[in-house]
Amino acid sequence: MSEYHIANGDLPLATSQLELALAAPNLTSVQRERFRARLSEIREVLAADRRRPAARDAATDRR
Repeated sequence: MSEYHIANGDLPLATSQLELALAAPNLTSVQRERFRARLSEIREVLAADRRRPAARDAATDRR
């Protein structure tokens, strides 16, 4: 489901889905690492999106 939410632009919900998947007890080590890697990618994008408006506002204030 996380990929569906990513495709629709709902990254916070995709993050939640991956966290739920990681809580499953019967994951293989490969599955767990894939989920962790994807979760890391999404978190990086979310962090970059949070920084971007601040940088844009700072540039506007300089004018």
